[in-house]
Amino acid sequence: MRCLDGFAAALDLRPAVVVGRALGGAAAIAFALAHPRRVRALVLVATPARFEIPPASLDTWRDVTMGRAAQPFAMNLFSPKVDMAVVRECFMEQVKTDPRVRYTDMLACNGEDFTDRLAALRVPTLVITGRDDHFAPPDKAEDVQRRVPGAQLAVIDDAGHMLTSEQPAAFNAAVEQFLGALPR
Repeated sequence: MRCLDGFAAALDLRPAVVVGRALGGAAAIAFALAHPRRVRALVLVATPARFEIPPASLDTWRDVTMGRAAQPFAMNLFSPKVDMAVVRECFMEQVKTDPRVRYTDMLACNGEDFTDRLAALRVPTLVITGRDDHFAPPDKAEDVQRRVPGAQLAVIDDAGHMLTSEQPAAFNAAVEQFLGALPR
């Protein structure tokens, strides 16, 4: 968080709208709590208040990083209604990233819990999730929305955890509407 704060200070940036998805959402929350003067608004995408990575997923990705298993591709990250071209595109992006990145990201966020700190956020906040997201389902998004004073909620139909790829037009429309309503 100090690095991002220092970067913003060095460039003399105005308060920004910080957007984060999943672990990025956790980083956005942590930054907004640590440096509220730097944040104009938050957009939390597929971000639960508490991160719980199943031990089997951690074991699988540890094995991948050690060369003991092939890199898996989880269809449960997508809506059952997803276009398979979107799935292929996401898989092609996934294999470009060193699996150690995914594994350490999972380790970093596992157990992170903002439940009791969300009420301290004092910036306009949009919480977005896919209706078919199993990691940050609508009920967990609603919980985040209730805990952040004045937060708004958008649930994108026919989208899972990969909602920005599955339903980009609906995602962009929700964000644009939120940004358009921010005070100038």
